[in-house]
Amino acid sequence: MNILVVIMKKNIVSFILFVFLNNISLTAYSNYFLFPIGSLEGTSGNTGIARYGSDGSVLYNPAGLAGISQKQLDVSGSAFSVRDTTIEAKGSPKYDKADFSVIPSQITSVYNKNDFVFGFSILTPSIDEFKYASDSDSGLIQRDNEIIELLVGPTVAYNLSDRFKIGLSLFGIKEDENIVNLLYDKDKSLTHYEEESTSIGIFPILGILFISDGKKYSLGFRFSGPSAQITGTARGIYIDEALKRSEKTTKFYFQRPMDAGVGLSYNISSQFELFFDFSHQFATHYLMISQDAKGEDLVEDYKGINRYNFGLEFKKSEETVLAAGLFLNPDPESNEYYGTFKGVTLGFRSFKKQSDNSYGLFYMEADLNHEFRNINTQVFGVFFAASLHFADN
Repeated sequence: MNILVVIMKKNIVSFILFVFLNNISLTAYSNYFLFPIGSLEGTSGNTGIARYGSDGSVLYNPAGLAGISQKQLDVSGSAFSVRDTTIEAKGSPKYDKADFSVIPSQITSVYNKNDFVFGFSILTPSIDEFKYASDSDSGLIQRDNEIIELLVGPTVAYNLSDRFKIGLSLFGIKEDENIVNLLYDKDKSLTHYEEESTSIGIFPILGILFISDGKKYSLGFRFSGPSAQITGTARGIYIDEALKRSEKTTKFYFQRPMDAGVGLSYNISSQFELFFDFSHQFATHYLMISQDAKGEDLVEDYKGINRYNFGLEFKKSEETVLAAGLFLNPDPESNEYYGTFKGVTLGFRSFKKQSDNSYGLFYMEADLNHEFRNINTQVFGVFFAASLHFADN
């Protein structure tokens, strides 16, 4: 009988770069792995593609779920995170704002049967609310933006042999986006634009895991997306300088891009284990909304980017592991609304017969530099995880 496993995951702060574009066209990093996620992966720099036996495998590499040999209740997330954003734009005063948030974001059930391990998950890997106001030479700009992404669906992993494991996660994906823009120019005229959009689709993640003889090392491969849309709707309101009001409901299209990754886990000694993940997000460009309430097209533009994640774990005893991690997402294109994403994690885990616990700190920074504006964002947080194990009757 399946046991419902509750996992509360951490606040992934996805950077909404489009809020700084006057035409509201979108450019984005679509990255679930910037912030700690997964009870084992979160304290080790989000390295999980080659990991065997973790609840985080539903997202990193579903094949790794095959290593869970018992029913268990997992809870992981960030106790809190603080984001500080600094914006310096020509003709505007320096803008500095700090946000505090606590966001639970994952529920998963896990059950094993012979060579199969089954899971069911509810995750919110991407939640962000950003408010921005600037009193520039040309007038006042106020923008409120919110994006919430929800994943719901099953995972199945299978032990092909002692060395080979395969797995598949098939998530229903729901994307909600809300945008409100108010522009006051120096002549006191006003324009107002708001849009509420919802999209529902399907998002697959396929994983393969190879474990060497003696478990000296393991290799993992992950392939995900692109997502396939089922339905989507956008409702917009636009009030121009002459106070003419336009309302429009139209189709909204959202697609999570294709992504591929490879990971290595290597036991340096009986106490030290090294993890390395490399993944690539493929570029994709598509029309989200055709002719919104302003009469403009809304475009999504994902750039091709590489991600590097490093983790190191020290087994202090049979019951205690110390962990550290780094990640780096280099700037994929100069002179754009992009920057270099980098971060560090530190933590420790304790293992007992009936429960595991993880605690850690994380820091993340992004620099977005452009000819007319510089944006720096820093995020600090506390990560925690707990697992309760249940023996079969």
